[in-house]
Amino acid sequence: MRRRLAAGLLLWIAGWSGSVMGDEPGSGVDRSNFDQQVSLAEDFYLRVNGGWLERTEIPADKSNFGSFTALADDAEAMLQQLVEQLAKQEHTAGSDEQKVADLYRSFMDLERLDAAGIEPLRPWLDQVTALESLEGLPALMAVAARDGIGNPMGFYVNQDAMRSDRYTIYVTQSGTTLPDRDYYLDADPKFEAIRGKFVAYMRDLLTAAGYGDAQGAAERILALETRLAEAQWNKVEKRDPVKTYNAVDRAAFVQTLNSIDLNAMLTEAGLAERQEFVVRQPSYFEKLNTILAETPVSTWRDYYTFRVVDAYATALGSQFDDLHFDFHDRTLSGVESPKA
Repeated sequence: MRRRLAAGLLLWIAGWSGSVMGDEPGSGVDRSNFDQQVSLAEDFYLRVNGGWLERTEIPADKSNFGSFTALADDAEAMLQQLVEQLAKQEHTAGSDEQKVADLYRSFMDLERLDAAGIEPLRPWLDQVTALESLEGLPALMAVAARDGIGNPMGFYVNQDAMRSDRYTIYVTQSGTTLPDRDYYLDADPKFEAIRGKFVAYMRDLLTAAGYGDAQGAAERILALETRLAEAQWNKVEKRDPVKTYNAVDRAAFVQTLNSIDLNAMLTEAGLAERQEFVVRQPSYFEKLNTILAETPVSTWRDYYTFRVVDAYATALGSQFDDLHFDFHDRTLSGVESPKA
């Protein structure tokens, strides 16, 4: 409420000063967006934005719209123009221009992508298929972390909240596909319907990838992700800057997840020399240790097969791209149609 009031107040002040100074060019305030029927005393925000809100529709390819979205669209249009110009030309081998042009041509060759199917991901999927025991899980998790594929835990670098003159590595809960733990745990019919669509999406995506027992795998993945969600902290807890700052040394962190060889994972992920971490949700990792030990290796194969295909679906053929859009954009975000 305070942000909404402040935004309206700042815009009103800018508009008022423009009227006092005769609306000189460059004021940056378009008062045609104002709603003169709304009292400034009642609602600053609606007074300065009501006209725009009344006449503006959210485009079918977006879940929201505003001035920053419009700026992003303009920037994307200019980038597209530049890249398309590069793609029409030949360039020196090994140059940045050649790499950009070739990447764009490859991405836009939909006929070739459709013909390739799941094969571009075969090297990755072979690594998942080769997982035969819990001992092999740390190496797989490390590769997934490096490639931006979801893991039950995530790492990121940021300024140390207690020592702003240095950076540190934060470790946080992760590993679920749906936007928030409530999507897994809330009994509301809305969330139950989304969970059903999630299982259908996983089944269809795994079927398209040629994965055996796709329905059973989808149900097992949902059960695993639900268990991860149960262990996770809620949104209120995650916002607590004190509770989410827990500096631990490497030995203590490794001991917390002693059901796997965490040292091997950290080394494989490029963190061999790192001796200190900030763990954001300690109790989650204690529970994750049990989940890692109790989950069958076959279920981890299900899980990582889905995570890999889901992560790269938009770069594959139209079958995968369409499935990804229908669930992630239409079902979860309310977007009506793909971006042109």
